[in-house]
Amino acid sequence: MPQLNISVFLKKLSDCLNEYSTQSATFNLLFNFITYNTDKYGFDFSNKKISNIMNGIEDIPENVRNAANDPNVIKAIKEGVKNIVVPSLRYPLIDDLMYTYGELIQADSSISPKTKERLLTLINGDDICEALSELFLYVLNIPFKKHDEFRELYYCSSAFTHDNNSNLLSVFKQQYGNFIDLDKGSDKKLAVDKTYKLTMNCSLESVFVLGSYMTNIAFKYSDKECTASTSCANWISQSELDNFLSAGNKTFTMVFKVLNVCDDNKCQIHIYLIGELYK
Repeated sequence: MPQLNISVFLKKLSDCLNEYSTQSATFNLLFNFITYNTDKYGFDFSNKKISNIMNGIEDIPENVRNAANDPNVIKAIKEGVKNIVVPSLRYPLIDDLMYTYGELIQADSSISPKTKERLLTLINGDDICEALSELFLYVLNIPFKKHDEFRELYYCSSAFTHDNNSNLLSVFKQQYGNFIDLDKGSDKKLAVDKTYKLTMNCSLESVFVLGSYMTNIAFKYSDKECTASTSCANWISQSELDNFLSAGNKTFTMVFKVLNVCDDNKCQIHIYLIGELYK
């Protein structure tokens, strides 16, 4: 489940609005409550910046975050949510929206217990205006977390959608939620349905399956023998793949999901990304 942040909050909200139902329209609606109610700060929200914020590539500008803590702006946000946002919600979807926000809050381990209790009390209460206002103010102030980035990307699963090759791990987190970084942690166990990032020396082998060329990836992590099949067509560069296949093995950074773990310690995985990170 994705981590609760400004992007996830706005995307879920836009799905339930009659007007302002595009993500950029929802963004402008909510942020206009800030920009129209202060003359202390300069703001610049180009379409590119909005897209980057919504995709987890850029942070909210610091001056916007500062403005959102102004008592007059907080008052304007609450009035705007009450007078514009809530009346624009599709009534049959309100309960589902609040349930979704509640699930995101419950699942987010980065939220302190005290804050989680406060937000859930608001979400489960009767005042939708107050709940949405406070949740918006909360996500505005979440520190921006940018992950390590790929220097080179060699393989990208068709299950992962992105516009370009920049900030892929941040964009991945927006779509799929947190992954467990095995390069930075001490946990040596792989669990089914969990997603991981790992840098490992892998063996590669090209095979022909049902009329398509596939590349089998294999590596051993702790006591698990991990294997995956990837479509040759999804490798970014066929020449790079040919070089890797000729070498027989290569050290990659991968993001993958564990599909199953067998009794003989063999582990089948689905790989989303293969590449090399910046040092």
